[in-house]
Amino acid sequence: MKFITKHPDSTLLGIFILCTVFIFRNVIFFHKVPFPGNLLVSFYQPWISYPQGGYPHGPAAKPIGFDTLRSFYPTRTLVTDSVKSGALPLWNPHSFSGNVLLGAYQSAVFFPLGFLFLLFSQIDAWSAIIILSPIFAYIFTYLFLRELKLTRKASFFGAITWAFSGIMIVWWEEMFMAVYSILTLPIVLFAIERLLKKTTVGPFIILVGGIAASVFSGWFQATFYLVTFSVVWLVFRLLSQKKKSFMRFVFIVFGFLTGALVSGIQLVPGLEAYVLSSRGSTDTKVMFAQFFAGLTQLVTFLAPDYFGNPATHNYFGTSFYHEQVIWIGIPALIFVLYEMLHVFRSPGVSRFFTTSAIVTLSLGFSLPTSWAILYSLRLPFVSEMTPSRIFFLSGFCFSVLAGMGVDRLVKKGSWRPMALVFLA
Repeated sequence: MKFITKHPDSTLLGIFILCTVFIFRNVIFFHKVPFPGNLLVSFYQPWISYPQGGYPHGPAAKPIGFDTLRSFYPTRTLVTDSVKSGALPLWNPHSFSGNVLLGAYQSAVFFPLGFLFLLFSQIDAWSAIIILSPIFAYIFTYLFLRELKLTRKASFFGAITWAFSGIMIVWWEEMFMAVYSILTLPIVLFAIERLLKKTTVGPFIILVGGIAASVFSGWFQATFYLVTFSVVWLVFRLLSQKKKSFMRFVFIVFGFLTGALVSGIQLVPGLEAYVLSSRGSTDTKVMFAQFFAGLTQLVTFLAPDYFGNPATHNYFGTSFYHEQVIWIGIPALIFVLYEMLHVFRSPGVSRFFTTSAIVTLSLGFSLPTSWAILYSLRLPFVSEMTPSRIFFLSGFCFSVLAGMGVDRLVKKGSWRPMALVFLA
């Protein structure tokens, strides 16, 4: 009890780790792997043509995570083998007549946790990286919410909401690089908050490291979201200060530029590969038509599998399941709505995240404004990105608002709205 009293933050982290262990219990205790290896024998020749012992009706087939099996996992094998042999992984001789490897970006050659692949077997390192992703997401979000002066209970709730949000969970299976490219967002925002108060070395290093880690994690779209959102947050916080410090603003911008410079070893070949590819000259209208979410998708805020699930072969949605996940949990949704009810009487931070959540959510739906901004303007990179993946940002904003809703309730001292949560 004394430890809990003296170290409440560590206690909450311990509780979260226990939750993570429970969720990944089959991996940790029963030697399962968070990898869709079943697809190899369920969908591809020659394995599909051979009877599988113990499976009279064929092995279990859960059609999700194909890209991991066909692309990301083999690419990681190629990267690891190249590094172990002492060669810089620049070229992939097995794709087409040869293709870039370092410049492919999602090969994530400089991924911060890539050293695990050198210490352990690839599947064990892969599993460990996935298990660690919600822990990092929780820690970074908790620190940011505490920096916003939320109570520990509220910060814990907001952090666990983001770490175990629907979009984070489905992308563990699909591509862990996406999760790691976006999970540094709250720690970058944390560093900005600290630097706006005082220009010290620690937060500056965190800012640079957060940006570089996002780049090195191998998913440019998430890094683009992270940088854009962080810059908007920086401008908002600077304008909301009574005593505006231009020098602190310049110092933070220098941190962004330093992060880009540090990660230039990945950005430069990635940009070169993009310029030499046909990506920028391809009309993406068909992709936008397929991946924009319909307004009916809003029902999944309440029932995430309303349109079925690929794991049970009953999915009838308009796009891939993992591309349109907006679910954050019923309790979190209740607190988000509770906070939104007070938005006009709330500090600017609450209004910022409410506005950001609504705007980013709307940009993932098939609306005239979404088509105009993301497709018709023909913006570099933006008009070639899968549009619904912006739900990563809206999911984060909703998680922050959920924490703020809990914070408001705790500080108000009235627990009657909590009955709604227990009913949910």
